[in-house]
Amino acid sequence: MDNDAFAALDACFEARGLSARPTPLNTGRTWQGVIDGRNVVIVCSRRSRTKYHGADLRSRVYAGHECSMEVSTPLQTRLTATPRSIHAVAGLLDRWLGPRMGLFPLDPPSPELAHLNLAAFEASWAQPYLLEGRVQRVLTEVLAPADAQQATFALQPGFALARCRLPLEAITPAFAERRLDALLEAVALAEAMPAPERIATPSRIESVLRVHPFLMIAALFAALVASSLVLVAVLLAIAYAGLQGYVVLAGVGYWLWRRNKKQRAAKADAVSA
Repeated sequence: MDNDAFAALDACFEARGLSARPTPLNTGRTWQGVIDGRNVVIVCSRRSRTKYHGADLRSRVYAGHECSMEVSTPLQTRLTATPRSIHAVAGLLDRWLGPRMGLFPLDPPSPELAHLNLAAFEASWAQPYLLEGRVQRVLTEVLAPADAQQATFALQPGFALARCRLPLEAITPAFAERRLDALLEAVALAEAMPAPERIATPSRIESVLRVHPFLMIAALFAALVASSLVLVAVLLAIAYAGLQGYVVLAGVGYWLWRRNKKQRAAKADAVSA
């Protein structure tokens, strides 16, 4: 069944000038090429999750295919739109990562966008863009409709992204082509706006992740293991020091919390200025 679905998508995207190849580990397909002068990369890959059958028995079950589309743009800004129905864990991750990339929550500028969680690098640029009728149409009808469970639209420095997760049989050529056309239109409309005044630049982590995604995952895993070992050592030292150790730990934690809060407030002020 997968082969038939991918064969149909191959024919669809190859007619648009994109070439196909298997993804790493052969979990799906990648299509890449140029459309209307823009570099386009589309990846459709299988996802799974762990299902528990009691305390000691678990298995991996199919969780749909993730379809990710990227198109290049000279814009250097950030804007994200995700339905409020998105999984709570994913929403928490976005709220943690967003401020670290200069993204801060943006109130929906119109009732049509009330179902979306919005975040922007430059609110004064994003609000007029989101008020454009054609932008609202492609967002609410195709890229991030209210009934979507796994959907994201994002402008990032140098590219725009549309991502969703569905059963493979739902990712038909008609669905994929409509989504690609909507993404291309959203980017063209963004470029037609007055240029953003603030310039967003990719972080070092983002740059490495785009070039070497598996290397970055390995590095994050190693950092997690190292952090766990450091935490165990700190807790043992505090336990040995007794009450004074806990007082010191509480003081350090409070200082870090206040420092992080001030930094986020300063960035939020810069965005709204």
